[in-house]
Amino acid sequence: AAIATMGFRGEALPSIASVSRFTLTTRERASDSPEGTQLIISGGKMLEVKAAGSAPGTSVEVRQLFFNLPARRKFLRTEETESAHIQHYLTLAALAYPEVAFTFQKDGRLVWQLPAVKTGGDVPARLAALRERLRVLYGDERRMLTVDYSAEFQSPDEPNAETSLPSTPDSQPVSLLHLWGFIGAPGISRSTREDQHLFVNRRPVENRGLNFALLEGYHTALMKGRYPVACVFLEID
Repeated sequence: AAIATMGFRGEALPSIASVSRFTLTTRERASDSPEGTQLIISGGKMLEVKAAGSAPGTSVEVRQLFFNLPARRKFLRTEETESAHIQHYLTLAALAYPEVAFTFQKDGRLVWQLPAVKTGGDVPARLAALRERLRVLYGDERRMLTVDYSAEFQSPDEPNAETSLPSTPDSQPVSLLHLWGFIGAPGISRSTREDQHLFVNRRPVENRGLNFALLEGYHTALMKGRYPVACVFLEID
């Protein structure tokens, strides 16, 4: 209840590099030099570190996943299934970051290309950017309602400390909650939660409580067994 950080970073890259033929090319955004750095790793062993021409930013290339672990490779599903997983997570990243351009290619064929959308710090600008990204991904046929709600609430200092002395309202810190995004108009629904995207502090989450709360908000506007269409962002301490 007291953790204020967003967890660890960077563990996935060395894990993936240990089970693939892996190339990372990176260049500092603030650098004046056109020269970047390229790391070539095979099965976790560093083969080469060299200078390389690169645009600002970082690109990661992973080939022959699990080439050195045949037993692990057997757990991979069909190419279609694995491709669908990749597209799902790219879609989540694309919704969370409309200001970033995304290109998805499969077997050399372009599946979709999402241009970067200009966005600002204020809510109307963020909503406009998200609406444009949703339009490019899903088309215009879905009627979506705008959600923009903010609230303050008191956070107990020690939620699980039953024996502590009761605190006064003045001593409790105030937390801000902001909920924004788009939800489908009543009548728009799906047979699965596939088009229900929930983010907490810009990170995609699967959470029963949030799923239930979203469904309850529709109350009798949805038939039983049907699920809302939504792309909602919760920002909270």
